[in-house]
Amino acid sequence: MRSKAPHVLGLGLPILLGTYAGCSGDAFEVSTGNSSAATSSSGSAGTGGAGGAAASTTSGLGGDGTSSVATATTDAATATSGTGGMGGGNNATSGPGAGGDGSAVATSVSSSGAGGAGGGALGWCATLGQNHQFCADFDGSDLLGQWDDFLFEPGMSGTPNMLFSTSEPVSFEVKCPADDTDAWGVALKDHMTAATHTLVEVDVRHTGAAFAAGDLGKIALFTVEYGGNSVDFGLDATGFQARIHGAVETLLPAPPIAPNTWIRVGLDVTYAQVSGKVTVLYGGFAVAQLTTPTVNDPQAVGLALYVGQLRQGPTPPFTVLFDNATWDVD
Repeated sequence: MRSKAPHVLGLGLPILLGTYAGCSGDAFEVSTGNSSAATSSSGSAGTGGAGGAAASTTSGLGGDGTSSVATATTDAATATSGTGGMGGGNNATSGPGAGGDGSAVATSVSSSGAGGAGGGALGWCATLGQNHQFCADFDGSDLLGQWDDFLFEPGMSGTPNMLFSTSEPVSFEVKCPADDTDAWGVALKDHMTAATHTLVEVDVRHTGAAFAAGDLGKIALFTVEYGGNSVDFGLDATGFQARIHGAVETLLPAPPIAPNTWIRVGLDVTYAQVSGKVTVLYGGFAVAQLTTPTVNDPQAVGLALYVGQLRQGPTPPFTVLFDNATWDVD
């Protein structure tokens, strides 16, 4: 994680970067190999044996599609598609240790070690999301590897969810208990350019939040920050809305989102000194729109995207899942 100066969001919260829980390294590995076979029927592919029999997976990461097979012996690891295996043997045909990243056949042989980590279909970002400037499907072995920074304060957690996703096998789950103070649990992506327009979309699934009547707390689920202003999408006691933070805070109400249901939600923001515009998207269609002169900062030189939970208490316990985030800036 690189070092960064604090960001200040429209919520008035300085962002000091920290760490997230249980999201990196081998988090998706669900079985490991030995001198015999390692097999995984879903989730992550097992690491094959360091010599000996084969390792196979019928679905999951490292096989992140279906019907992928990885084989490993003391000499080679072969993956039918996707990312090649970590092999044993003496030579490497696509870099030391790691197999090729192709949609056809990938073969890798490295100096020694474990067998194949599985092949599989290309991920969502490599297919449907490939035309976006930034895409995160959270299906890599490092959950937040494509993001620039992240912060999870005490009580907040960000973990892979392997039960629910819109592109298998994994989504990004952010959870927080009830909180009476400000709390952060976010992944951050920077786009260091001046902008006239930005569009962010992400699949969202939440478990419900029981705000108390008259509760002034709020939870932002994703935020685009641009200089001295920001636009976020989230909820409070009144329901879902976009909040536009500039010279004043403006609310743009949005339709309710039922718990335990996936929906693709977006913010389409046009930056202008006179006629800035914010549009809330559900499933690619506009559901709310506001033209405002406040969504602009001529001194801004870059944008930041936050995905997770930015909370201003008091707020109830809340769990939200994210998948297949895309972000474009022009």
